[in-house]
Amino acid sequence: MKNEIFDLKGDAKEVNCLLFYIFGQFFMLFTIVISFSINSLKVMVILSIICALLWICSLLGLIYAVVSVINKAKQLKKYDEMLLQTDYRLRIVKSIEKQNSQVRKFYHDLANHIGVIEELNKSGKKEEAKKYSELVKKEYQDKVIE
Repeated sequence: MKNEIFDLKGDAKEVNCLLFYIFGQFFMLFTIVISFSINSLKVMVILSIICALLWICSLLGLIYAVVSVINKAKQLKKYDEMLLQTDYRLRIVKSIEKQNSQVRKFYHDLANHIGVIEELNKSGKKEEAKKYSELVKKEYQDKVIE
């Protein structure tokens, strides 16, 4: 995906449009001042037409620059929203990873407890195995999700 938010060529186009607008305005003023000093009607009409065309072109350039800036602001807003969504998703992933780690630890500890109970039973220490299993049951009773 092309990142147009930080496109320097696009910025140069907007600056060029604004410069063209300013140049067009100055050239129109210059044309108007010159047209007052010329007595020929043909030349005045031609200069007036040139002046009108320059005004239209410079106005279009200004409109293009303004629309480009507005579009860039919209793109920046979308980019900010994407960053917020990415941050939110990252926090969710970290939370899931933490829960996954806790579940792994739980199963690891539970497997160790079961191993201890099995060894106590194999060695004939049934009463100790029963007490140990009650202790483990009591320990994990509060952690059981209902």
